[in-house]
Amino acid sequence: MKDNAVSMTRILCVDDNDALTDLLCYGFAREGFDVTATASGHEALRMVRADPFDLVTLDINLPDINGIKVLSILRAFSSIPIVILTARAQDEDVIAGLDAGADDYVIKPFNLEVLVLRAKAVLRRMQLRPSIMDIGKDGVEYRIADALLDTTANELVTDEGIRVRLTPTESRILQALLAHEGQALSADRIVEYVRGYTKASDSAIVKTHIRRLREKIATLPGAPSPIHTVPGVGYMTHRTPRTALRDKGHVAEPQRVVT
Repeated sequence: MKDNAVSMTRILCVDDNDALTDLLCYGFAREGFDVTATASGHEALRMVRADPFDLVTLDINLPDINGIKVLSILRAFSSIPIVILTARAQDEDVIAGLDAGADDYVIKPFNLEVLVLRAKAVLRRMQLRPSIMDIGKDGVEYRIADALLDTTANELVTDEGIRVRLTPTESRILQALLAHEGQALSADRIVEYVRGYTKASDSAIVKTHIRRLREKIATLPGAPSPIHTVPGVGYMTHRTPRTALRDKGHVAEPQRVVT
């Protein structure tokens, strides 16, 4: 059934499989979306720069340029929601796509109705994210040990200027944990905050992201270990809020970057 809320929402489908592209155009158009398709990654980049699309579905194996490369270029100039469609089902492939900036990762073959619902969920999450995940409001900062979480730059930054880079997904997961001080969040709950919904394979993916976050946080001075596993439940961290009253002019220049 058509959702009036998505009428005139513009979707760009990037895939070189003509039969699949026809199916995607049919499924999205039936739900009230305005759909455009291209088989070229370079053309997709040109189109997004020229026109205000609301969401992109992106195949990885394009004939002219790898889809992950297209994704990385898009993220350099646009925050448009991007859903990857691919036959690559390994967790590491999924993580690579999400780390590059994808908002969701859908494995082929897929149910068309489920894909449309997930696209709608991504669009809703983009509208709601500022109010749900704004942990910096009211002048409160959240820190791990001596490091401030910068959710705009996706970094942990110490007072001495040491910067630990996070992927966008790692930053969102840490933000969700910090926003729920002292509460154990299940993998499903974490993904709901990060992506708006869950699916069966998300638990293993969250576990991998948590491992990477712990490794990066451990490089901070004093080697803190603030992310705790609660057996049978999920993950929990403790935060230290400080009001944003520091004189920004006295923060030291960056001395070291950890990637």
